[in-house]
Amino acid sequence: MANTWIITCLLQNLEYRVDLHTRKCNVTQPKEPFRPIGVPPGATYLFEGVIGAAGMPGQAVTVATFGAQFEGNDFEVTVTYPDCFPVNHAFKGKDGHESDTM
Repeated sequence: MANTWIITCLLQNLEYRVDLHTRKCNVTQPKEPFRPIGVPPGATYLFEGVIGAAGMPGQAVTVATFGAQFEGNDFEVTVTYPDCFPVNHAFKGKDGHESDTM
């Protein structure tokens, strides 16, 4: 999978998987549902932390992590606090497939 590019076209509900060694392109439907970026409605607050040098002005950002079920799958999102800019989101599908985006 490390030598594969995955391109998802949400408007057409298509996923292109290009094998960089063989240059073969497989076109399928995406394995995962579309997940909007941000904290989904009904999410549960999990924890808060600091990224950077805590206690030094302008050198750190406070983040909060929330968890939720999204279409029957586990979903976690980390956002800045209090501005709610996305930092990371992780998704674990019913089939055990995991994705993590920063």
